Amino acid sequence: MAIQEKKKCPGVYGFYEMEPDEKALANKPKGKGWRYVMAEKGPAWVRIRKLTPRSCFRLMDVDEDKIDKLLNAGISDSRLYQLAGNSIVVACMEGIFRNLFTTEEVESSTLF
Repeated sequence: MAIQEKKKCPGVYGFYEMEPDEKALANKPKGKGWRYVMAEKGPAWVRIRKLTPRSCFRLMDVDEDKIDKLLNAGISDSRLYQLAGNSIVVACMEGIFRNLFTTEEVESSTLF
């Protein structure tokens, strides 16, 4: 089993996809998304989970009712991924605007 350096698994850093041997093919788990890779402890089957458009919008802190409207609008998944990627986290934007437009002095708290 030779490691194929050119064919890295998408979304997994440091793993390299390999051609499985007959024994590994017999032990392949059922379902989609499984890749046979060289891990730290040796060859292994790993499952790569793709984010759904709903989970991308949740990461961007969009309200559930607005997510439902977007998903029911008939927009393709690739366009929904673009919309989520070209946005800013709502809570972050609220904090920036709150600090820009408040007249009272805001006490800042930092990690340092």
